[in-house]
Amino acid sequence: MREIVTHRLSGHRDAVRYIRDTVPEAVRLVRQAKSGPMPRTRWVLTTLDGLHEVGAESIGRAVGVPRSVWENDTLHGEHGPSDRPYAYTVIAPHGVDILIAVREALDVLDGVLVHEPVHALQIGRARRDETAFMLHEYGVHPLSAWQLRRAHQRRRHDEAEAQRIEHRLLARL
Repeated sequence: MREIVTHRLSGHRDAVRYIRDTVPEAVRLVRQAKSGPMPRTRWVLTTLDGLHEVGAESIGRAVGVPRSVWENDTLHGEHGPSDRPYAYTVIAPHGVDILIAVREALDVLDGVLVHEPVHALQIGRARRDETAFMLHEYGVHPLSAWQLRRAHQRRRHDEAEAQRIEHRLLARL
């Protein structure tokens, strides 16, 4: 199930329409390229501030930490790929949220639309690991050094896989 919503986004009607029209095809291409169950996905089209706000809340609620833990959090470093500060896919209570800062992503929108669904599949596959990692990040339940190395390795592998699939699919979108 896919839901596409806007959050604190004004203007950018053409980009929002393009995203709504293109997401089904992008997800179809990703599903052909990578198997596995696609979790329930909510696409949130927002501003850069909205991206951080919604992302922190989605993660916090998904892993069950109190609001006081996540309300002042910002997405950085381990919460999302640092080379793409305009789009993140995060664990959410219902499945995953794909968050896009529309204005910042305009020049690379097609890449984002195929890259982020790969992360949705990855998080769906490793939800328990992602929850444990985020609880570590919040300081609620620290991982051992070995578990933390493994989590970082999984995240690096996932990012490399998403980039490979993005490059392969970009011309087909």
